[in-house]
Amino acid sequence: MPRRRVLTEAQLETLFALPTTEADLALHWTLSPADHAAIQGRRGDHNRLGFTLQLCALRYPGRLLRPGEPIPPPALNHLARQLNVDPGALAAYAARFQTRYEQLDDLRRLFGFTAPELSISLIPPCVSVHSATCDGFSFADLGVRRPALGGQTVSDQGCRLRLRGSPVKPASIRRRRTRPR
Repeated sequence: MPRRRVLTEAQLETLFALPTTEADLALHWTLSPADHAAIQGRRGDHNRLGFTLQLCALRYPGRLLRPGEPIPPPALNHLARQLNVDPGALAAYAARFQTRYEQLDDLRRLFGFTAPELSISLIPPCVSVHSATCDGFSFADLGVRRPALGGQTVSDQGCRLRLRGSPVKPASIRRRRTRPR
């Protein structure tokens, strides 16, 4: 039986889009001194920029970057200016397959991000009594920076369960691996 999607493709794109406006970049993607300290431990401009992009994407909009995903130029330039590196350095990022996974493990360890199945409790507020969709909702609206959300499938399933009136339980949502087998 095919699965019904609660969120439309346009809603998913909006929910998980990387910020592009100066206001959003300044609010969500400005680096703290603690961020700079963690980033400076990376070797090479390309790894510092890639690590920073992964960190910022995990914080807002709360997802992992896909391999080869195009980064909006305003977002890339905003981070490159803060790191004093050339935005073109990103082209050499993750030449080793393991680099992304090792850096994601470091991000989890250094900044306390949790696995997607542990953060599903964030989803219920997106559906209120007055709204049947997640229009206009951003996970950053909750003011929570730590949990790393599971992407479209986990968010969509959480909203679907909430719309049906079912309690959202991590065990009821299919767990996805973040590392290759």
